[in-house]
Amino acid sequence: MGSPVRSNRGIEENTLAILDSSGIRDSRDIHDDRLAFLEAVRLVSLTSKPSSAPTWNMYNAVFRIFRDGTSLEEIMTSYQLLVELEKHYPRLCLVDQSKFESTFGGACELVVVKETWSPFVGSVESAHADDVETSRSSDSLLDAHLLKNLVLLQYLVHVLEGDFLPRETVYKATMKWIFLRESLLSLILGSRKINIRYFIQDCMTIISGGFVRHKSGRFHDLENVETFLPGVVEEPDLTLLYATLEMGKKTVIAVEKLLILVIRLDMHRKVADIQGYTSRADAIRVPLMEMIVDQLSYNKDVISPFLLAFSEPKWKLEIIMQYFWKYCHRAPVHTRRSKNSSDDATFETILKYFSNGPSTQTLVRKMSSEVVQLLLAHGFQAYLSSVWHNSKLLADIEETLKDVPLLQISKGLICAYENIKKNNDGIRLSAFEKEALFTAATIVALDSQF
Repeated sequence: MGSPVRSNRGIEENTLAILDSSGIRDSRDIHDDRLAFLEAVRLVSLTSKPSSAPTWNMYNAVFRIFRDGTSLEEIMTSYQLLVELEKHYPRLCLVDQSKFESTFGGACELVVVKETWSPFVGSVESAHADDVETSRSSDSLLDAHLLKNLVLLQYLVHVLEGDFLPRETVYKATMKWIFLRESLLSLILGSRKINIRYFIQDCMTIISGGFVRHKSGRFHDLENVETFLPGVVEEPDLTLLYATLEMGKKTVIAVEKLLILVIRLDMHRKVADIQGYTSRADAIRVPLMEMIVDQLSYNKDVISPFLLAFSEPKWKLEIIMQYFWKYCHRAPVHTRRSKNSSDDATFETILKYFSNGPSTQTLVRKMSSEVVQLLLAHGFQAYLSSVWHNSKLLADIEETLKDVPLLQISKGLICAYENIKKNNDGIRLSAFEKEALFTAATIVALDSQF
């Protein structure tokens, strides 16, 4: 086989001919040519030895096939190729990463590949939805266009994560804010081309909307397929239906990952701001956590499905605590450089507000008993998940149960529900809330046995 560079030039020469499908857009020849092109890129850039990185035009061509693909085969093949290329040819990497991670004191450098291709910069224009012909009728939810949008979101989150994590590692070691300021995530959030609040609303809708996860890990849609797609589900469609729902599950995971990345960026920015490392060049933006709490408090019907689907216990608990803190305590306004913060509360601190009748009644009046009970149950579940996650072996259960905060939080949860019941006759507990109370009572009972 010839040199990779010569092969790249040959592939580039045929790229436009392969992608120019005007007049024969749906022909089998174009489909075969696109798959042949993708395989050629894989061969030259991944499997051949030596291999070479795709050119900008080759990347653009693969991405265009991904965006304009009219079949599941084209979409998934191009998507998998893009992910593999991201892994094989990263845009940035850490030098001497093993030594860096073990000591945080050794020499380390964040190497950024100059003028590298990115789906966010200089990529081909995507086709409008109206111009894209799909493999199924337009009134069907199970078409290539739906899956393409879901996969595209997953890929873009994958790119943002790959850019952010190495930068975060270097930032933690050096405390140089510039590493995170120049991240793709920071640049996109600081752009005026997107409305952050609408963007967050869309993310929360995806998480709490069509693909709601139950505690068992299964999806509401899988258990009620005919309700989810009335008049669409037919026996030959079941495989594609389940594939779509599985893709929806991965999309929820990707969106949650994206929200967590933004939250982490906000947390680092807060530290950098306190230490005086930020400047006017950093766009002013409301922290994501605050926007999520505002959305939940504005539309209380979203609280339950959102918290059920949001699986990361650390940040789930942080969201719940900030929701409570919004009503529990109004801290004085601090200056930009102040190190004090009203969001330093712990879940144990929140539970103390429910330790007596008057303060409990005040919070219930502000938030409603249904919201208070729901947040308490989810907060306890998230805290417990964090505790179990930190327990290395099941044999550690005795030591875990002796953990003072866990025991006090279990007692505090029981006390909180008792005070809510005293001041509000006729309240009802959901199955999830009953489960939380039962777990807390079990922990208290087990503690007396050790």
